[in-house]
Amino acid sequence: MTQRRRGSNKGKKITAFTAILAVIVMAITPVLNKLGLDPMEVFDWLNSATSSVQTGVAYPSDGTAEVHFIDIGQGSAILIKGSEKTALIDAGEAPHGEIVVDYLKDNGVTKIDYMFNTHPHYDHMGGCLVVMKEIPTANFVMAEVKKGKEPTTVFYEKLLTYLGDNKETITTTMASLGDEYKLGGGLTLNVIGPVDLYNDLNNISTVMRMDFGETSFLFTGDMEEESQQDMVDAGVLTKVNVMESSHHGSNTSINRDFINTVSPDVAVIQCGVDNDYGHPHEETLDLYDKKDIEYYRNDTQGDVKIVTDGKEIIVTTEK
Repeated sequence: MTQRRRGSNKGKKITAFTAILAVIVMAITPVLNKLGLDPMEVFDWLNSATSSVQTGVAYPSDGTAEVHFIDIGQGSAILIKGSEKTALIDAGEAPHGEIVVDYLKDNGVTKIDYMFNTHPHYDHMGGCLVVMKEIPTANFVMAEVKKGKEPTTVFYEKLLTYLGDNKETITTTMASLGDEYKLGGGLTLNVIGPVDLYNDLNNISTVMRMDFGETSFLFTGDMEEESQQDMVDAGVLTKVNVMESSHHGSNTSINRDFINTVSPDVAVIQCGVDNDYGHPHEETLDLYDKKDIEYYRNDTQGDVKIVTDGKEIIVTTEK
């Protein structure tokens, strides 16, 4: 039986390493004073310089996996941590990039094995470049865009240029149906959509299913009803435990056949406080209530972290 529990993860964890570092600095304070050095400034410098040490291993313990829906405002950024590798799905707008970077570092992520950009809209793609410049990234996976429909935005062009200039360290590929990514401990990510190539950039969103033990997650990007219905008709969908609410909870992304097929226990809505789009729409929330789908929202609950042991899930919210 799936278990869900709310909690709080406010603030940064004070690690044992940080505490020991503080004791050491206190012990040598007289020496630092004689040298004209501010002990607090020395502590801050050492604390920053050794951040990769104090955050510890970037991976969860064997037998567990983590999915973090990061609160970046109106946009999407999802961190997945397996026992061996990490993945990041989208990174919000460019100004959100630093929020994502800080969150990753606070959670012990010193490298990204796979970065996925579900589709080239600014609120999903804009922060990717910022993150890659600060955290080493091995693979960048992007959605295939229909010829003639490629974005002409400055940020998209800058992203492509950066990937081209760094092709020796970052492998760039297009997401394809059937692609599988293994993050360790039996955690797999599989590309299951879209099943067609659309004119609309929302509908080309890369759709991935994560399986870990008996638990499953669905990541949807901004896919809308057309793409959802086509996936239902193609028979590529089955029930999942947790679903990313497509298109930030928009009423254009709640195809009834789709919702009935995936039948999630939990939906997570990535949206910002008082956003201009009115996300999530009341029609979406009403449908979730009617279907007895428990939902969590970044705009009202902050970061949403889900830990699973492959049998049960535990949901922790920041607020």
